[in-house]
Amino acid sequence: MEEIRFTIENMHCANSAQEIEESLQDLDGVEKIAVNFSTGLAILRYDQKLLEISKVQDIIDSLGYRARFDEGVETKEMNGSSALLIRAIVGVVLCSPFVILMILNVLGFKFDLSGESQAIIATIVQFGVGYSFYIETFKGIKKGFIGMDALVSMGTSAAYGFSLWALYHDLSQFYYFETSSVLISLILLGRYIETKSKNKAKSEMTALLKLQPSEATIKREDEFVRLPIEQVKVHDIAIIKPGEIIPVDGLVAKGSSSIDESMLTGESLPVKKEVGSKVFAGTINQEGSLEIDVKLLKTSTALGKIIKLVEKASASKAPVQKLVDKISSIFVPSVLSISVVTFILWLTISENFEKAIINAVSVLVISCPCALGLATPIVIVVAVSKAARIGILVKSAEAFQKVTQLTKLVIDKTGTVTQGNIEIKKVVASNPEDFISKVKALASRSNHPVSKALVSYSNQETTKELPVDNFHALSGLGVEADISGEKYYMGSTQFMRERHIDLSSVEVQLDKENDSTVILANSKTAEGFFCFFDPVKPTSAEAFEQLSKMKIETYLISGDRSKTVAAVAKELKLSGAQGEVQPKDKASFVQNLKSSKDVIGMVGDGINDAPAIACADVGFALGSGADVAMESASIGLMKPDISLLVDAIKLSRITKSKIIQNLSFAFVYNIIGIPIAAFGFLTPLVAGLAMSLSSLCVVTNAILLKRKKIR
Repeated sequence: MEEIRFTIENMHCANSAQEIEESLQDLDGVEKIAVNFSTGLAILRYDQKLLEISKVQDIIDSLGYRARFDEGVETKEMNGSSALLIRAIVGVVLCSPFVILMILNVLGFKFDLSGESQAIIATIVQFGVGYSFYIETFKGIKKGFIGMDALVSMGTSAAYGFSLWALYHDLSQFYYFETSSVLISLILLGRYIETKSKNKAKSEMTALLKLQPSEATIKREDEFVRLPIEQVKVHDIAIIKPGEIIPVDGLVAKGSSSIDESMLTGESLPVKKEVGSKVFAGTINQEGSLEIDVKLLKTSTALGKIIKLVEKASASKAPVQKLVDKISSIFVPSVLSISVVTFILWLTISENFEKAIINAVSVLVISCPCALGLATPIVIVVAVSKAARIGILVKSAEAFQKVTQLTKLVIDKTGTVTQGNIEIKKVVASNPEDFISKVKALASRSNHPVSKALVSYSNQETTKELPVDNFHALSGLGVEADISGEKYYMGSTQFMRERHIDLSSVEVQLDKENDSTVILANSKTAEGFFCFFDPVKPTSAEAFEQLSKMKIETYLISGDRSKTVAAVAKELKLSGAQGEVQPKDKASFVQNLKSSKDVIGMVGDGINDAPAIACADVGFALGSGADVAMESASIGLMKPDISLLVDAIKLSRITKSKIIQNLSFAFVYNIIGIPIAAFGFLTPLVAGLAMSLSSLCVVTNAILLKRKKIR
């Protein structure tokens, strides 16, 4: 399956996105299509063997929209906003005589335009400035899809047509040319303001995209050449001066400096980089000059992956949005029915055709499916973009909504709750020198954090090197190899028991230790063990305290000794703990916590913990900016710090609150506004103003999320 991202222009309301989705969803080869009206971004997952992308473009074009496969969301400043402004200004200028005369009449001055003059102005505005309403209505009717444009065109046409009828019968008291003209101008102006507000709402995403430099300085032989990023190749040497944004992912080949990686991890403190250190695109070089061996470019970089995830999450739909889509699909037909009923009842009761038509028009104009359609997606766009800026990667809106329902969290210990800086405290062995030499030989072949600490410790104690053959590492348990022709094992107590190693020589001393331990044994018996300590992070205690206040139960899980894990859990006042758990058994632990009323989250490094993360209702993967995009996780945390998990939960709850506020406003607005208009308490002009403001209100409320402090 192939996945592509593209932008769609000329969408005027939320129903447009739904229309495109429904038209493409049933095509052979389409697995999934998601269109976000608020950003204009579409994500299509399809089978290239069954579907050509040109067919997708043809269908979208036939619906009256324009698909652009050559541009990303960063280039789409909601195309057509300038044209909207021009049309709105032309409409306002043409309507100015109507407005001036209304003001003069209120002040007691009696001036009038002839009916013919009013008709000429209204005709130009109706079919010139407001032409798009008719075009979109006609296209929608052809496809069996009726949206906001239909309500506007029908409402203004009714006022305009009634005024023409009055002009023909010389009934000047029934002219409503100014109503239809001012309404069209007002709605266009409202759409322009709404468009600019939506662009502001997605500015967090745009800011992410702008972190990608478009050029890089490349060393070619003895010259420095400034090249577009598309022309840079893997293994080129990029020159990064102090203060410059790094354009690629790579390794430091020469020089040293401190790098501001806050855009990637949310961490404000600069990170020291030396030869061999990884650097990432979008981060800022501070004081030193660097030469970077290019490893990854553009969309393959850590930043590129983050941008893809943010775009994908922005285009995805929260479960509540699916319900709103169903309501929106019947909203416009319902409003049309209410308008017709309003007209018939007023005409029957009052026998006043003028009153009947004006109230029916007011019903059409005040209703606003756009406010309903925008309520959820515009908040999701702001939220997931804001999350990425503070080091939280949301993979889907559905997952983000589930975070708000979390009741229990299972958290891996090492490197998550603890610092991951292993300190060797003690060696217990009958022959310490020989013991350390063997430990060094085995540890030097492993990349595990404990092994690295052992190598550092052993290098200070001995220079002896022993030959190692047939080395094997068993994830979460230990290592085994031949040293000088004899089989040796190094790992946990459980690892030793599985290999039927006699532990009687060290059992008494092991029971006395509270710290973590690793045993070294030959093929028959244990030769000794060492104790190590991994300090709890300073931020962990406060983070767990906040999780407790959120009424979330927390459980610590680890392959470490049960005694050690229980001690850490007690120190942090957690709900429970489980030690000596193998990676394959972590998923079972998560599964056993599940119940019909609980939503379970799993927090781990995304590698050994992948099965448990996948098993949880919501999986959190912790890691560096380069490896957070793990398939098994729902949420990526770009630094191994539980405080970032707390931020993710807080932001998800704030986001849910904003969505509820927007939907409540949109529903209440329509539930109250439509009856008020139907009962004759609103003029079409007031109704038009209220309709424009309703969409603007939900967008503005979403923008306020950007300013909300998480900590």
